[in-house]
Amino acid sequence: MEPDYKKAAQVASGILSDCGINSASADPLTVLDSLPNVKTISYDSSAGVTLPGDNQDALTLVDRINGKLKYIILYNLAIPAYRLRRALARELAHVALHHDGKTPEEIWSEESDCFAYHFVAHSDPRPVCFRPEGQPFTMSMKSMRIFDSLDAMKRAVAEEHTRLQRFVGNPLAYVAPDDVQIVSTDNDVRIGWENCGNVMVSGRLVGCCGEEKRRNE
Repeated sequence: MEPDYKKAAQVASGILSDCGINSASADPLTVLDSLPNVKTISYDSSAGVTLPGDNQDALTLVDRINGKLKYIILYNLAIPAYRLRRALARELAHVALHHDGKTPEEIWSEESDCFAYHFVAHSDPRPVCFRPEGQPFTMSMKSMRIFDSLDAMKRAVAEEHTRLQRFVGNPLAYVAPDDVQIVSTDNDVRIGWENCGNVMVSGRLVGCCGEEKRRNE
């Protein structure tokens, strides 16, 4: 059994089309709250509330009642908005793709990543893709962050200075968005991107970024 990436991408695009919105304004929580078989519940990890396991962004619980799938989605209000949007897009994927827990985890996990990427990233103008240093080159949502603009990416990098320590090997003092610098690089290095550059904080490389190339070009 292989993940059905084509279906995941088509379903994500179909939801955006049905809602009459593009990815730049798409709110997965609004879509989830509009679905009759979904119950969303927020929690705040900063107040000491945690979920089981390592995932503290969002979690989907599924059950079948009278032959119909029902979903409960828990999501963490304490994480940055861009990260929550991505997490909720993955949870929306489980609902939209009718994941019921019977298929292997690696299958539905890959499908939900693909769905989330298409739901969040495929907008016009082209989104900014950020890949942290040390992560493999891939279009997977596991290792890539998607932002609506370069300024949004810079703010996120500045906010995540603590997490970025493990990519640069040394502690980073608190930084502001203006401290995040973009150094132009060879576009050929970034497959599927253009207008690429290395992302530097206090002179240290923390990742790379670029605009996603338009499809069908």
